[in-house]
Order: sequence, then structure tokens, then C-alpha cells
Amino acid sequence: MDRSWLIGEPCYLPCWYGLKVGATTREESLSMIEHLTFIDKEEMGEYKQSFPFNAEKEYDPLWGFISTHVGFNSVNPGSAALNLVFVDDVLLSIR
Repeated sequence: MDRSWLIGEPCYLPCWYGLKVGATTREESLSMIEHLTFIDKEEMGEYKQSFPFNAEKEYDPLWGFISTHVGFNSVNPGSAALNLVFVDDVLLSIR
């Protein structure tokens, strides 16, 4: 089980393995993921989702702003997957 967020290695929250919420771009994130041996880079999926709140972001007149979700599977079956959420090309959350 990954306990990096508990011990602050390699960085403290809201950072996880160099990915910093509110600061890291999508391009930087995908580059950093390449170095994580427990993530299956071959099984990346991506989709966009609209939210009806916060019209200050990339605005869709019908829904609000658009987020981009990038998901990865673990190389270990049964382990948690990784989902990165970006708004305006900046990391919004790590799930």
C-alpha cells in the first residue's frame, strides 16, 4: 500500500510523487508518471467532463467548465488505479 502521503516522501501534501495540485500542468504530469514503476502507462484513458459550476474556468455555455480526466491502471492486479483531473491544463485533483 502506498503511504507516501502520510510520510511526505517524496513531497508533502498536496503534492504526490512530484505532482502538485494547482501547479503541475498536464504535460508535466504525464512526464512524471513515466517514472512511476507501479503505474501501467500502456493502459491510459482520457475523457472530458462538464461541470455546471464555476463559470470562470473554460466555459461551456450549457454546463460550466470542462475538466479532463486521465486515468491509469496499476501494474499490480487488484491495486488502486490513478485518476488525474485537470482544469485549464492544471492539475485539480489526484484520485
